[in-house]
Amino acid sequence: MFKLDNSLGNGTSLKGYVTTTLAKLIDTFGQPEYYGEGDKVTVDFSILFDNGVVATIYDWKRYEMGTPALDEVFQYNIGGHSLQAVILVKQALGQG
Repeated sequence: MFKLDNSLGNGTSLKGYVTTTLAKLIDTFGQPEYYGEGDKVTVDFSILFDNGVVATIYDWKRYEMGTPALDEVFQYNIGGHSLQAVILVKQALGQG
């Protein structure tokens, strides 16, 4: 279905959003590629789907809020090379 691969996130751009919890993202995709206090991103998943579509899921500019809590409902950014990234992420999360 997919695998995490942090080497694939470069060159993607914002394609859409998904509202969910960090716990649901981890349950669905596994541990994030990056997790911790960062400059503009504190959580980052880079996903390669079996059909070759690359998607990234990340928070953006949470400066004062820090890393999202596991149960915090938050709007995450979805990056990719096409809108297919958004569709596949939402399907994997049961939202599409």
